[in-house]
Amino acid sequence: MNPTQPEPYATTREHLRDLLEPLRMTLAHRAHVQVEARSQVYGDAGEGVVDAMTLAFLMDNLEAHRVALPQDLSLALRRGGTRVAAREAATVAAGAGAVLRWNTLAERLALRPGDRQLLLAALAPHVSTAFVHAYRRLMDMSDDGAIPTRRLADLVAREDATRWEAAAALHPDERLIRSGALVLAGAGSAFGTLPGVARAWASPVVVDFLLRDGPLADRPGCLGGLARLLVDDRDDDSDPPWSSEVTRHVDALAEALFAADPETTPLVAVVTSEGLAPLSVAARVARRGSRRVLVLSSIATGRTAESAVAYRQAALLARLAGLVLAAPIPPDLASPGALRHLIDETRGAPLLLASEQPLEALSEVEGVRMRHVRIPPLGEVERRWLWHRSLGDSGISGETLAELAASFALQEPEILAVARHVAAEPSDDGPPTFGVLAREARRRLSRGLEGVAERLETRATADDLIVSATCRAELDGLAEYVRFLREVEARHDIVTTRGRGTSALFHGPSGTGKTFAAAVVARAGHRDLFRIDLAQVVDKYIGETEKKLDRVFTLAEASDSVILFDEADSLFSKRGSVSSSNDRYANMQVNFLLQRMESYRGMSILTTNLLESIDEAFRRRIQFTIHFAKPDYDERLRLWRLYLSKVGSPAIPDDVVEQAADVFDMTGAHIRSAVIKAAVAGASRGGPITARVLVEAATGEYRALGGLVRAVEWDGLDD
Repeated sequence: MNPTQPEPYATTREHLRDLLEPLRMTLAHRAHVQVEARSQVYGDAGEGVVDAMTLAFLMDNLEAHRVALPQDLSLALRRGGTRVAAREAATVAAGAGAVLRWNTLAERLALRPGDRQLLLAALAPHVSTAFVHAYRRLMDMSDDGAIPTRRLADLVAREDATRWEAAAALHPDERLIRSGALVLAGAGSAFGTLPGVARAWASPVVVDFLLRDGPLADRPGCLGGLARLLVDDRDDDSDPPWSSEVTRHVDALAEALFAADPETTPLVAVVTSEGLAPLSVAARVARRGSRRVLVLSSIATGRTAESAVAYRQAALLARLAGLVLAAPIPPDLASPGALRHLIDETRGAPLLLASEQPLEALSEVEGVRMRHVRIPPLGEVERRWLWHRSLGDSGISGETLAELAASFALQEPEILAVARHVAAEPSDDGPPTFGVLAREARRRLSRGLEGVAERLETRATADDLIVSATCRAELDGLAEYVRFLREVEARHDIVTTRGRGTSALFHGPSGTGKTFAAAVVARAGHRDLFRIDLAQVVDKYIGETEKKLDRVFTLAEASDSVILFDEADSLFSKRGSVSSSNDRYANMQVNFLLQRMESYRGMSILTTNLLESIDEAFRRRIQFTIHFAKPDYDERLRLWRLYLSKVGSPAIPDDVVEQAADVFDMTGAHIRSAVIKAAVAGASRGGPITARVLVEAATGEYRALGGLVRAVEWDGLDD
């Protein structure tokens, strides 16, 4: 290479060392002045006041600290700046401009000359170990690398005027601090500082960007867990079959986000997605601009110094690495103040707020340009695509995946969760069956119901349900209807005028097996059964009952669960004449229920002891009305034998059981209660149930119901 030609920079660190040369000379000159001044007072002993090793580091090959520095220090500094500019031009000409990361950083953050000098001064200990020792001795740098801001201002200032400019540039509201490039610590460091009190250090993001090899986007670890890089291995061809309207909205959002200048005309993108995972939508928006997504790990509930630093560092990484900053917003944290704080502290980076629900608090955030896109719940076509993409390689048939898409209104997060569950628990018997997948799908979908409903589980089958022949036939017809309804609809394209769900009303005396039958029907259809807690649903405030009921139906429909309104008289009672406001609102609730039941796609069962108490208009809309009559003698005998077999009582003579069925005119629930009481009494005596114990328990149960026990001569009682 021609010796007169400036040599290109080989590394970023070499470039920074040249940029720091004026700072090194300034430090050396000040150290020299200190030594000279102290030598006049202390003589040769003054040389020890400033460590000679410190000067040796600072002055490189200069023989000793007594060697005089140039008289015109400013001229030497200007010559050094000219040499740096020439080497930078040579670096660009050689096609190695990528090593000039400092210039890239200064341009992206729009740093002014004074800002650059201060940031370089803070970076010096990271660039060369020579500065570490000098900063500790001359700059009062602490062990964690923090430097007093007044020392930084003094170091870069040439005169009093520039010193005040440097001090002003270190104010928390100025560009250097707001960008996150320099981090303040100390009294009021986030929103205001006291002169001479605060300390500062170079952002770890800046240090990582300048001094480590490889793309900064691959190293979010420099944030110390404040954010993570969203892993997205899809390409544009793998997008789900969205509707053209949704695709158009996503494309428009991406175009607006990337066209906006984050500094002068910032735009906040807001994604509300009920179907796809909101962050998945964020990844698709980012890919429209050939970018990746940096996700904030947590959202602050209020304005704090710690959260301000966290937001600024994440935004800084996004700006330097060319990322989109995404903030998943939980509904309980979406207050106007929290959102305003987030938006203010991430200014300069493309920001996307992602939520599963509309962020009503955004309407109270003023002075911010926003662009919204809403992804509706997925339809069957999109769900089928996601099931195939998630489980298509696991050996599960396409028919099974299509049935899953048709049966469960799962959205992307739940579908991916089911797929992970299946992958984590492989079976030696082959790929998971529909039943296994359906059970996991229902478990995830029904979690929202557990706040207002009770899950009823049973291992009983239809054989354990003892009812009249007529009731049995009607229940079989109900189960058959539920089993084949969707197949008929799909094959014959039948659309009913009253929705696609199934409604049934079970009525009859207490204890005749209405709730038990509902559990058996649900189990036969491979569905979960949830009993609605009316105390949690009925609300004294106007409109709240309707909201809660709508939520119940929505969640149950999504999970394909059976909902049971047990003893539903209080909700579905007859609508009377309107004589007060209470009557009017009660009738409004029944009207709402009528409409919601008609639009409900799943299965709902109501039970009541008095059919006449249920509103007639409501009863006409019920598809199946099944009467549970009080059991006759033959049914009572079967019930006694069934429950006695479950507690193991071979010592009870058949004659006693037959007499009990004849004497005690009780329903199945009370027969079961009598058997349990007899079993407990037998256990307390250290033996099985005896005939006498059984008769005593049955007599007590019957009397408690108000029954009159006639005189009977019991056969086969033990003494």
